[in-house]
Amino acid sequence: LLSSAVCSLYDYILVFPATSWSTARNYCQLNYDDLAMLQTVDDWSLARTLIHSEPSLAFNVWIGLIDSIKTWQWSFLNEAVTFVKWDLDQPNNLRGNQFCGKIRSTGDWWDENCNVTCAFFCQTAAGSPVLISDPLTTWSQAQLYCRANYTDLITVRNSTMNQQLKDMMNSQKLIDLMKMNTCAWIGIYRDAWKWLNGTGSNLFYSLPWAPGQPDNYDGAEECSVLDYNI
Repeated sequence: LLSSAVCSLYDYILVFPATSWSTARNYCQLNYDDLAMLQTVDDWSLARTLIHSEPSLAFNVWIGLIDSIKTWQWSFLNEAVTFVKWDLDQPNNLRGNQFCGKIRSTGDWWDENCNVTCAFFCQTAAGSPVLISDPLTTWSQAQLYCRANYTDLITVRNSTMNQQLKDMMNSQKLIDLMKMNTCAWIGIYRDAWKWLNGTGSNLFYSLPWAPGQPDNYDGAEECSVLDYNI
């Protein structure tokens, strides 16, 4: 995808011609500061005014907002992830709204919309897993329950622990396993959409996205543009 870019250096500079996101960022870092990071209402207003002042503009404009499906952490103490058991082609951020992780009865992990309801694994103070299958909850509800009654959602640090979770799920009666949708929340999650300087947390929920956006169309959208029509 080729777009123009907005660079920042105490002010905003609209740069032509249209380029890829990485080329735009390299140019901004070399000649200014970086791609624009619109962190206040005034920032958004200034950038839009700049775009609308250019009548010949026929492209959307790159800004310094990115989403990486490769950066995950654990709920407990925000611990870094050192072990993963993602299924084939996972995580894929399907439809652009999958920020939480679940384990399936196969032992493999999928990323999922955090508002889906699943069973979940809490961990005790000793680090042992506890499977809660009734009621099914969202990831955030599961996190609140585990923090109130145990320590947090489970942190899976190795294949031995992962196998234990798989065995616990498959020891359920078949009817219970089907009710659980054959999956359960674990403590892995990611912050969706951040500015290049690392600021912002889960900006998916707070930015003025166009209708239906972000959608991770074709499974390959990790950068963002400012729509010149808005």
